[in-house]
Amino acid sequence: MKGKEFLKKMYVSANDMDSGVNSLVRYSIKAGNDAYCFAIEDDTGIITVIKNLDREKVANYQLTVSAWDLGTPTNTAVAQVVIHVSDVNDNSPIFTQDNYTVVVQKMYQRCVLPQLNSIS
Repeated sequence: MKGKEFLKKMYVSANDMDSGVNSLVRYSIKAGNDAYCFAIEDDTGIITVIKNLDREKVANYQLTVSAWDLGTPTNTAVAQVVIHVSDVNDNSPIFTQDNYTVVVQKMYQRCVLPQLNSIS
């Protein structure tokens, strides 16, 4: 994508008020990643886009992210991460028909031609 850099990483963060090993937090994506478009680093919470996203196919993703500590017993928290996919100009225009025929009489020096339609 020329001229624009799009966000490919984001992160979630959870804090545990315990100390030592009990305060260490790990992360995972529990739901909403059926197409495996995202990965999460279990020790940092960094979520990375690992596949191309197409807004025409899916405009939003809602991931359920789980965080848990390494204490005994383990304590867990869950958060929702909503990702809105921006639209980019990734489709070429297409004419609505393959051929157009226009008949113009010779005596007209200036005339208005019919409108040609295309979609993108």
